[in-house]
Amino acid sequence: MSDLEQRIATVRRALPYLQQAADRIERSGYIEYLARKSGMDPRAIEGELAGKRPASPPDTGRRPPSPAQPGAVRLSPRQKTERGLLRILMARPELLRSVAADLSADDFLDPTLAAVFAAVARGAENGATQPADLMNYAQSDEIRALCASISSERHLFDNESAEGATEDYLKKLRFDPAAKGAAKAELVAAEQAGDPDRLLRAKERWAALMKERR
Repeated sequence: MSDLEQRIATVRRALPYLQQAADRIERSGYIEYLARKSGMDPRAIEGELAGKRPASPPDTGRRPPSPAQPGAVRLSPRQKTERGLLRILMARPELLRSVAADLSADDFLDPTLAAVFAAVARGAENGATQPADLMNYAQSDEIRALCASISSERHLFDNESAEGATEDYLKKLRFDPAAKGAAKAELVAAEQAGDPDRLLRAKERWAALMKERR
């Protein structure tokens, strides 16, 4: 942010993500962070944000369905799993030292989500405990914006069940449907071949995969 125009442009690009903050306290924290990084007055950022909020319609007691956002990207089941895990780790980075100690960026298939995990891991190693601090370790504006978007979803999980949810996400992350298909095919082939040793190995492999699934 070497000049005023760049700082203003950066703040304006961040406004949609600020609007996604779950509550006023979280939004205030992000505004302070953005003000510190950009050198802008936090009151000016808050005023700009307030000016972009749509006026609330009269409360009639009826809630029309929310239209789909233009250009919204539909996530695959795998991406939902990866994003859900990151949502917890951004709120509870200390879980990287316990429940998810052996997790790495290589476990993520989506490269942008892998980059988010790398930022969270670097931040956790350096003692960062807040999402705004973790974002400092992102390698690009795109990844920082994605971090902010994921962090704004913290209200979607229960903090008391975070450890159990993390374990569930890890099981889903490491379960390979292709490996399941191959193991099942080998089990059928071993039965048809009538080879006891081969059948035993196939059954052990299948049992191990089913245990991972649970």
